[in-house]
Amino acid sequence: MKYVKHFEQQSISFQNVNKVWGGVILQSAFFICLFSFLSHIQYFAQTFPEYGVITFHLGLISLIPSLILLGFYHTLRLKIRSKNKKITSSFILIGSDATRLKLYMMAGIVLADITMLIGVAHLLLTANLLESAYFWITSVFLCINYKPCVRYINCTVNTKNN
Repeated sequence: MKYVKHFEQQSISFQNVNKVWGGVILQSAFFICLFSFLSHIQYFAQTFPEYGVITFHLGLISLIPSLILLGFYHTLRLKIRSKNKKITSSFILIGSDATRLKLYMMAGIVLADITMLIGVAHLLLTANLLESAYFWITSVFLCINYKPCVRYINCTVNTKNN
């Protein structure tokens, strides 16, 4: 009973970032398969092929912030790995490193999803599966590189006062 009361006194906010990352990878793979299938049955028509140049350049521009953030993310991952030698599946990262890791990972995944959405827009406008696949593969590559170095992060620990 003493064990249960100890945990009732603490409000711990932690997220399983490994599950979030895995869900994003599965979601990306599902949508790539769906849009590829729809393209192969010729569901998409060339509605505005003249705008394909614009969407292609937007896709290239969207990669720049993703790559910069990926550099920050990997630098932080290396710092966490060097500071904490024994990271196991029950390890919970606490503090400012946890907050920054979560922020970089979520922002990076959002930026990678923007690249994927630009690929979808390119497919809708031009019906060009090959050029859209370039953006989708790049987006999945970016998401794979955002794999967290820990399973759980704990951004805040609030203790109730009695």
